[in-house]
Amino acid sequence: NQKIARFNTSDLSYIGSWSVSAQGHEVSSIAYNATDGYLYMSSYNDGTKLWRYNQSTGAYVGQTTMGTTIAQIQGITFFNGLLYVNSDSTNATHEFSIDTGANTTTSIRRVYGSEGGNWEGLDHNDAGLLIFHDTTGSANGGVFIAGVTGSGKTTTLNAMLRAIAKEGIRKVVSIEDP
Repeated sequence: NQKIARFNTSDLSYIGSWSVSAQGHEVSSIAYNATDGYLYMSSYNDGTKLWRYNQSTGAYVGQTTMGTTIAQIQGITFFNGLLYVNSDSTNATHEFSIDTGANTTTSIRRVYGSEGGNWEGLDHNDAGLLIFHDTTGSANGGVFIAGVTGSGKTTTLNAMLRAIAKEGIRKVVSIEDP
C-alpha cells in the first residue's frame, strides 16, 4: 500500500497522507504541475499514462495518456510549462506539452540521450533542468550532472562528495566549462 505524505515546509510537521495504490500501479516519480494544481505520478512499468491527484486533498482525479510511450520511467518534472520524462531503458529525457483539456501529452522532442549508465532522476529549479545520470556500474564509473547556471549542480556535487568521503578512497574528477 503506497502512500503520499504531506509536510509543512516551514517546520516539516506532518499534515496528512493518502493512498496511491487504488489505481494498481507502483509510483516511480512524482511531479507537481503549478499550471493545473495536480500531482502527476508515473509508473516504471507502465509508460502509457500518468496518474493525476489533487495536490490539496489527495483525491484521485484521472489519467493523462502519454502521446508517446516511454519505457521504464525513472523521473518526471515540470519546467517552464512543459513535462520532462526520463527513460531508464533508452537513457533519454523527453519533453512533452500537456493538453489539460484532452488529458493527453504531445511528444515534442528528445532532449538528451546517452549510451551506458542509467538515468537516476530528474528535477529542476527556477534556473533550469537537472538530469542525474549514473554510470557507476560501468567499467570506469561516474556520475554526470547537467544543468544551467544556478540550477544546483555544485550543491549536488558537494553533497555527493561528502557521501563519497565517508565511503573511503575514490578518484573524483570535476569538469566545469566556465
